[in-house]
Amino acid sequence: MELSQLEAGIAAYLDAEIIPAMTGASQLRKLGIAAVIAQAKSSGFITRYFNMMVNDPMFIALNVVTEDGKIGDINTICNSLKEAIQKTGPITVPLIDMKFNADDVDVLRRYLQGGSHAQAQYSA
Repeated sequence: MELSQLEAGIAAYLDAEIIPAMTGASQLRKLGIAAVIAQAKSSGFITRYFNMMVNDPMFIALNVVTEDGKIGDINTICNSLKEAIQKTGPITVPLIDMKFNADDVDVLRRYLQGGSHAQAQYSA
């Protein structure tokens, strides 16, 4: 997977799944989150953090990045994340006050792979 595909998949996921799911949030809060997402897209936010991981042995060991500096196998990464969430429980995302659960990993994976998109199962 190319970094541009990762960025596009995350952006599409946030635009299509996160913002619409913020049913209890005020319009101002949604606008603020949308502005943060837009800034992250335009500023190379994902690229910067990916580049920080490239030389970190922990991320190489976890197969998030390969030794030659590429994105690791997305299925391996998503499966590891899903297993961790199943063991520890959903991840709470404070800024948007949502929980990211194991089923959400599969939805995100589809966006990353550019495939079909299904509504994630969020809980606030």
